[in-house]
Amino acid sequence: MGAGRMDWRTGALRSEVEGAEASRTDRELQSGERTHGPVNATADIDWSKVANMSARHLKMLIEAAAKHGRPEYLDSIIQHVLTDYASEDRFEVLSALLALSTLDGGKLLSKKKLRTLVQDLQSSNKLSLSDIPKHVLLGAATATLSSPVDRSADFPLIVALWPHILPHCVAPGTHDKDRLPAHPAWILIAFTHRLMILDCRVQALECLKILMANHVVPERASRAVSLSVTDFEIVTTTILANACTERGWFLQALSLFTDLLDKRGAVQEHTFHLGLLVVSALLHSSDPRRLQASARTLSRLLTSSVHVLGKGAALQKVLAAFYKQAQTPEDAPTVETIYALTTLPSIRAHHTFPPPRGPTLLSLFLHICETSQNTKLARLLAQQIADEVEDVEIPFNDRDRLIAAIASAGFAGPARALWERFAVREGARRVLGSAKTMMRLVSLFTNLARRRPYNGSEPPAAADDMHGQDSLSDVGLQADVGDEIAIGIKMFTEALELRQSNLKRAPPDSAAAAAISSISVASPYIDDPIPNPIPVPSDATHPHAQDLYAFAHRVIAAFHHAKQPLHLAHHFDLNALARAYFLLSAHTLGFRVLLTIARHQPHGLDIHDANVALSAIARCDATRAAEMLGRMAATGLDPDAVSFGTVIHYALVQENVSLAKTLLARARERRLQLSYQTIGALLHRCAKGFSGTNTTTTTSTTKAKEDLDLVLALVAACNPAPSARMGLDCVATAVRADDPVRAVAFWRLLVKDKMGWKKREHVEARRRVAESIRCHVASRSLGEGEALKMLAELREGVVR
Repeated sequence: MGAGRMDWRTGALRSEVEGAEASRTDRELQSGERTHGPVNATADIDWSKVANMSARHLKMLIEAAAKHGRPEYLDSIIQHVLTDYASEDRFEVLSALLALSTLDGGKLLSKKKLRTLVQDLQSSNKLSLSDIPKHVLLGAATATLSSPVDRSADFPLIVALWPHILPHCVAPGTHDKDRLPAHPAWILIAFTHRLMILDCRVQALECLKILMANHVVPERASRAVSLSVTDFEIVTTTILANACTERGWFLQALSLFTDLLDKRGAVQEHTFHLGLLVVSALLHSSDPRRLQASARTLSRLLTSSVHVLGKGAALQKVLAAFYKQAQTPEDAPTVETIYALTTLPSIRAHHTFPPPRGPTLLSLFLHICETSQNTKLARLLAQQIADEVEDVEIPFNDRDRLIAAIASAGFAGPARALWERFAVREGARRVLGSAKTMMRLVSLFTNLARRRPYNGSEPPAAADDMHGQDSLSDVGLQADVGDEIAIGIKMFTEALELRQSNLKRAPPDSAAAAAISSISVASPYIDDPIPNPIPVPSDATHPHAQDLYAFAHRVIAAFHHAKQPLHLAHHFDLNALARAYFLLSAHTLGFRVLLTIARHQPHGLDIHDANVALSAIARCDATRAAEMLGRMAATGLDPDAVSFGTVIHYALVQENVSLAKTLLARARERRLQLSYQTIGALLHRCAKGFSGTNTTTTTSTTKAKEDLDLVLALVAACNPAPSARMGLDCVATAVRADDPVRAVAFWRLLVKDKMGWKKREHVEARRRVAESIRCHVASRSLGEGEALKMLAELREGVVR
């Protein structure tokens, strides 16, 4: 009894000592990582003691190394256990090492070490791999599959693990707690496919037979294979992919196809159809990752299968399913990638694929125009929609928005074709009565008509594309508009007075009423007669320009009719109608609409209406528009920054710099901050000069110096700081004013560190400043010393 008690105490003491040693080793790992770095942390471990350590001690060392992420320490343990450790607990220690494959995605154990451990366990006389816990076996198998293909390691691992995983498989539909990627059935399916990738066809076929005999692969998975397919790899992959889709493992089925594609490279016809089959199944699933995964595979099929796209009907169906699933704005970048591939000339030569349908279409077009800013692709999509409108499904609620977006992008032909198509269809009122659509179309077509005189019988090639064109063109105005503007000012004044007195239904003054009755003729519209047709501007002499104006008139007339009676129309719609009339230079009609707002809207004119009127007046006479700013303030409608910015812009267009400076000073007195875009446009106007040329010979030095004073005021009013592009305009104005010192100051402050030195605009600006400096040195108005410093800073060489 005493001896037994002594043995128990000795064993307990040894356990305590070993536990203390293991804890000390854990501390050494941590301290070694802090003091010696990850490589030298194991230098103090006495590996000669490994052969005499207990299994418990070694397992604690393994856990400590795994906890601190020390693969080099684990490699040393594995090496000494395999070579020196002969204890009866060897199997237990090897099992613990094998369990490392389940940690950190299998990164702690390389595939070659895993193969060595499995083979050592397999040769054990005491126990077999069947005694290894299930989760350890599945972890080792998952680590084998997740790492890149390695012929020397994969085959022995698959052969060793296969028979011990098979008993854990269950047939499809049976209750199963296992989850991917460690599901036994998936592991065996992937093992079979990996053998095929390794060209071990005999073993792969044997494994496939076993899976089908054990109902891991259902019989119906093989029925979907065409009898005409004789390619072993295609047949095997198809059966295994069908088995995955039967269980709902769509991404896993796709991974099998991807592995086959990686091996083969070129896509043959049967491979192509297998890919479509897998992608189609994935798209009909509810997996949130289906779109991205499908897009990657479709991209590969489109780029690698050009020679089989002659039979693109099947791919067209899959693309339609893909587009249907991608209906949110977040999916638009993915859809753009696929659509762009279908428009490549190399693909269109074999098959023409239609654009997306339904809600996807609008989100795709907006993304291409606004985010990607791919004008070429946007134009192609717009043209394709217009050409195939009968086959392209455009949701009823998206029709007006799509036409407005296409017109806003400057694609006149497609926008007109769609508007004319939907104007005669059921539900046309939504398109015809959309204020945004009407404004975009009228703005685009009036600008096209005014763009430039046509020299030949045909319009210019760019006449169908106004991408990025300003909707407030400064050219093509009618010369004889003074009378209309005078009447319009009277009507605008009356509208302001109506607002002030809160009289909503006061009759217009007699002069305005007489003018209206003199230009109005009979019209099919009952409530508010309009000229039919609206007079074409006198500058529209070319037939093409007249056609463009005529279409703009049709759009306005249809919108006007859709909003009858006008006194019940929405305020926003009336504002848009007035702007459209002003764009067509039908000033009296525009002011008449504003008077309708003043008489019938609950709150009368607001600042947005007033700014529309100001824009029309200033476009013809900035001085009269400046007077209207005072009348607005007198009637209680305070002008805002847009009001001042509009009049200042047209004052500069009309070369009235003194008026622009006065208005800018008044705006600053009122603490109104002009918009960043407005200041940029004004600076650009000053930079290019009012004669449309950059040379100083056409503008007097005195006038140029006035421009420079205005530029200084604009820069002072700009918040945030002017951009580099604005800085180039400031530099150009200073050069025109023959002031190289200020030009260098503008360049140093706004351009030097904000724009690449090799950009063409930057190089040209420095060259012009340097020329101005040399001219001043030659005329002795600038010292050589100061000039040399400025030229050195500009990197423009010497004085002469």
